[in-house]
Amino acid sequence: TSIRAFGAQHMFERQFEVHQNDNTSTFFLFVCTARALGVLVDTICMVYVSAVITYIMTSSDPILGGNAGLLLTSALSLTGMVQICVRLSADTESYMTAVERVLEYTAIKPEAELESTPDPKPPKNWPQMGEIVFKDMSLQYNESSHKVLKNINVCLKGEEKVGVVGRTGAGKSSLIAALFRLTEPLGQILIDGLDIKTIGLHDLRSRISIIPQEPVLFTGSVRKNLDPFGEHSDDELWSALSEVQLRDVVQSMPGQLDGQVTEGGSNLSVGQRQLVCLARAILRDNRILVLDEATANVDHRTDALIQTTIRQRFRYCTVITIAHRLNTIIDSDKVMVLDAGQVVEYDIPHIFGGYINQIYCCSLPKGREPVANEPRHVLLRLYGIGTTIPGDDYKVTDSLITMLLSERGLGPKLYGVFPGGRLEEFIPSRALVPQELENRDYMNVIAKNIAQIHALDVPINKRPDYFFTSMEKWLQSIATPVGADSPAEQYPNPESEREVVGYDYRRELQWLRRVLPECGSPVVFAHNDLSPGNVLICDDPLAYGGDLIIDFEFAAYNYRGFDFGTLFIENQYDYTVADYPYVRINIDKYPTDEEKRHFFCHYIKHSPDLSAGKETEDRLIREADYYSVGAHLFWAIWSVNRIRESRLNMQFCNWVSG
Repeated sequence: TSIRAFGAQHMFERQFEVHQNDNTSTFFLFVCTARALGVLVDTICMVYVSAVITYIMTSSDPILGGNAGLLLTSALSLTGMVQICVRLSADTESYMTAVERVLEYTAIKPEAELESTPDPKPPKNWPQMGEIVFKDMSLQYNESSHKVLKNINVCLKGEEKVGVVGRTGAGKSSLIAALFRLTEPLGQILIDGLDIKTIGLHDLRSRISIIPQEPVLFTGSVRKNLDPFGEHSDDELWSALSEVQLRDVVQSMPGQLDGQVTEGGSNLSVGQRQLVCLARAILRDNRILVLDEATANVDHRTDALIQTTIRQRFRYCTVITIAHRLNTIIDSDKVMVLDAGQVVEYDIPHIFGGYINQIYCCSLPKGREPVANEPRHVLLRLYGIGTTIPGDDYKVTDSLITMLLSERGLGPKLYGVFPGGRLEEFIPSRALVPQELENRDYMNVIAKNIAQIHALDVPINKRPDYFFTSMEKWLQSIATPVGADSPAEQYPNPESEREVVGYDYRRELQWLRRVLPECGSPVVFAHNDLSPGNVLICDDPLAYGGDLIIDFEFAAYNYRGFDFGTLFIENQYDYTVADYPYVRINIDKYPTDEEKRHFFCHYIKHSPDLSAGKETEDRLIREADYYSVGAHLFWAIWSVNRIRESRLNMQFCNWVSG
């Protein structure tokens, strides 16, 4: 099907003909060589027979007729015997190759004992915490002097989610081999304080679950593939299948749980095979789970299902994710970077503040100096699920905007873009907090920066689709029950959940459509997320004028008043509350007319298209007040939608409740 879809039939036909010709040529050469050997042997034998005849005829001693006949008969029979002996010799040499292989297998060093001895045998509930400690651990294959892993010393705490990244050959798969003792490691690997080399392989491997990149299924029933040792009831099997959304698939099979899985699972799709492996891991319910790029070969829907199930079902487990794609480690607590068998970095600092993306500070290893103008620190941004901005792909738009602002000195440098994210300049700084919005010095610089951003001419869709169209799209998304597909930790308060989901957002949206046009806010290139967390206070006061507006995931052409409204309502929020819903709103903190007028004086000063004066200030204040109401509703609907779609556990339900 794929070949026909790309119209590549003729190319593959030509490739087949080339390979067929190569095979035929090789076989023809083999036949010709065999025939040539036969002719050569026959020629040698005939020369020998001729020599015997010549001897009989020219011998000085008389030879009796019977003896001459015996000599000729023996010489003639030699031809066939030589042919058979040569053929048997060649066959014997060929068969001895198999004997050599068998001898090699017998010389292979056997694995360790399968069962543990009674003394160090681990308890049935081992491991309880799932803590893994590597102590001076190295690994080498086949008695080779070359070590593929070298002096690994790291500690993976219980319940931590650790992503392992590195180039091909860095040692990621070897780490799995060491953990499962597929090859005996040097040094120590401790799981909950127990050295894994002191226990049997069965006890070790049965306590660690793995979901490989290539799913492994066996010929037999669905039941045997899920529960090979018959340790679980049918209800538990059905429950596991329901969690991975395979219940309907299995129920449609003849025999259901006793339905047959063909060799390699060929009667199931790749995604379904991977889900069977996930259900198998759920049934095992081990405290340690290893993922070897488990979602590399599945579609986006199955990928999202696997990631969501792992976050929910294994949230109290230690999860090691061997990652070939960076977006697969977006949920990780720590990241381990391997290079040439060594851990060059572990626990890469995660920078708080990315509600759509995960952000990390990556640094050169200690002792390695930068080359030329190479930075010592860079910011790694991994994209989460999109912002559903209509009209433009937010990843492309965000990178384009970052590049434009960088060129104009309004933002960090853009070092590179890849499918799962991008690399940016790391700026030593801290984020502004809502309480600091009362500081007029900060507000003055924000007014200057936002005026410069509003004046940009960015080559993207200039229709103001962002505000109303985004809310309409999000309302359609949340029309279905929210709690069914969302992480349980988003809902510590069921009453609040029902309130959040059941609110009549569409009625409020219809009211906004009638009211907002009255303020006449123009369309400009807008940041659309002008919160204190997106304002950096640089450590170096000479860099970027002392502060900087960042994170343009939501940037698009929009009504100008929306940026003002979003900024001003942030004054009312206090995110330092320790109790649910972890946020408090104080409406008295909304800026006064005097504070807004002071802000807009500086905004007008840096806006070439605006004239100074009370009339302009009043118009801008009117825009801000109108769109403050719109911003409240916008971010409430966005938060409810994030509950369903986000891969990040950011307590969106709590924000809406607040």
